[in-house]
Amino acid sequence: MLRELKKTLRSFGFAACSVIKPQEVSPLFRKFYDRWLEEKPKGVLNYLENNKGIKYNVSALFPEAKSLIVALYPYYHSEVEIALKKSPYKIARYAWGFDYHHVVKEVFSQALFSLGFSREEFRVVVDSTPVNERYLARGASLGFIGRNGMLIHPKGGSYFFIALAFTSRKLRARRWQTVDPRQDMDQWCRNCHLCVKACPTSALRGDGTMKVELCLSYLTIENRGETLEYPKKTRSHRWVFGCDICQQVCPYNKRPWQTPNPDFRPHVVARAFSQGSLCFSRKELRQSALSRAGKKGLKRNLAAVEKLAI
Repeated sequence: MLRELKKTLRSFGFAACSVIKPQEVSPLFRKFYDRWLEEKPKGVLNYLENNKGIKYNVSALFPEAKSLIVALYPYYHSEVEIALKKSPYKIARYAWGFDYHHVVKEVFSQALFSLGFSREEFRVVVDSTPVNERYLARGASLGFIGRNGMLIHPKGGSYFFIALAFTSRKLRARRWQTVDPRQDMDQWCRNCHLCVKACPTSALRGDGTMKVELCLSYLTIENRGETLEYPKKTRSHRWVFGCDICQQVCPYNKRPWQTPNPDFRPHVVARAFSQGSLCFSRKELRQSALSRAGKKGLKRNLAAVEKLAI
């Protein structure tokens, strides 16, 4: 079954997958995460603090689960690269196409249906729950944690979504790999600090964590303020939704996995917004991951970048 599962997921566009048992997180991760939450400024991503129960016990999402399928779905698209080079405003690569939450969830579900799974036998989640996908994917041996905190695959880079499928079927699972992120960095990043040096707001600490309140992805997406004020000493940039700088400079992304899915070609909303325009309909915006910020947030971000350039 496991061999057939991997073969099927590849045919549906997934680059890699693994099966592990749903279980509570390790004491090492709990200590690491608790320490990070204590350092986090009040008012920033409070939902992370409020959902520690699910973060620490992933099986709470699907109590009947006997197995957890972890899969990586690439989003890097050549047409997005061309658009990025021509655009005066920069959008993170994952957000150029249709909303990935729905796209990847549907693809994963269809793959499982084709294998004979019924709707009642599984639950697919794609960046829509409090679980720590990177921790689970690392535990499933699908990559390592880099200095930028991203899950990086040695052969495929980091431009991919992590999708999870909890299932009541008992599948042959591999042993969890619980590793201190520092060991990953010592082995894979070694003396490379390109991501840390390139970050325009100095958000990255270089140990796999960040000062989240300084990160451009937080500031341009999760920050709900009426106005956007960049941290002092922020270097000039043109990112108006998310940021890929720490991924762009990573040596493991020289030849990243590319997506076969046309849904991740540039969407009309991303094309307009990357040119500084908000000329698109509400329906079109709802189809895009840019809807996370809303039109007001997108307008605010454009104004903030222009102010930064003065």
